[in-house]
Amino acid sequence: FAFATILDPRCKKVFLKYCYKKLYDDEEKAIFKLSQVIAKLETLLKEYTMSINSPTNVASTTSSSTISGSFEIPSYKRKFNYLAEFDESELDGNSGKTMLDRYLEDPKIERKRELDVMTFWKENVEQYKELSHLARDILSVPLTTVAS
Repeated sequence: FAFATILDPRCKKVFLKYCYKKLYDDEEKAIFKLSQVIAKLETLLKEYTMSINSPTNVASTTSSSTISGSFEIPSYKRKFNYLAEFDESELDGNSGKTMLDRYLEDPKIERKRELDVMTFWKENVEQYKELSHLARDILSVPLTTVAS
């Protein structure tokens, strides 16, 4: 629930901090708990990014690039996308901020505004890249299940 709250652009970490302050009745403990959640989300994002960009994942997702089994893109061309890496380094290189840091620093959307969070992440995939994919995966998990 904490990750889902952070990934809602109307709440981000402000609402979670408020909830922790209410729960623990202690500002310092609320800040500590929030920092733990942010660190875990950052770790999850790093793992998620590595799994998306791993050579085995790239190879499995690009296997459809064969034409009738007669032509296959050489593996060294599938594994690297230098222009995308360069663009990412331009965004992150100067500031030293992660994608999650940039998202959290962006102003939050007015809470009362009607918003489809999944659509927000889909529309902002270029700005937040892997974070957008992670958010959609986390937010698409049903919170309850009903026995059949």
